[in-house]
Amino acid sequence: MLDAGGDPVERDAEREVLRPIYHHPQPPRPASRPVSVWVISLIIVTLGLLGAYVGYLGLKDALDHGEKQRVVAAYGLGTAMSVAQLATGIALFAGVRWGRSGALALCCLTIAFAAIGAMLGALNSVQVSVALGVNLVLIFALLGPKVYAWTGGDGKKRR
Repeated sequence: MLDAGGDPVERDAEREVLRPIYHHPQPPRPASRPVSVWVISLIIVTLGLLGAYVGYLGLKDALDHGEKQRVVAAYGLGTAMSVAQLATGIALFAGVRWGRSGALALCCLTIAFAAIGAMLGALNSVQVSVALGVNLVLIFALLGPKVYAWTGGDGKKRR
């Protein structure tokens, strides 16, 4: 079938069937900051400050004593991760979505680096156990519904 201009007209039967879009329910943001967010943020910020300070001292010492490049790179990476951890802890406390996502990513990255350090013999079993224990507990807490609701859920706009 052709329209007045001579172009073919699309029939209703030939069109693709439209399906409704399902949106996951968005949790309501709590009126006050949950205690779990206070505790998690405090732990993350404390570990970030401590790691940044120790990393800075180690990096400065490694540079002053002419250590190998991989030692300097390891201290630099540790210091950068600690500064990022400090930033994600503050953002999580403020309720920013990337604070939770960043903290989860840094916890996973820390677990991966602890596993690599254990395989290379750079870390002993106590260091690996503490790194795994603390980060697994933080991941469990960061995936909780109160932290999820505080940081705005999954971030998709609702109509």
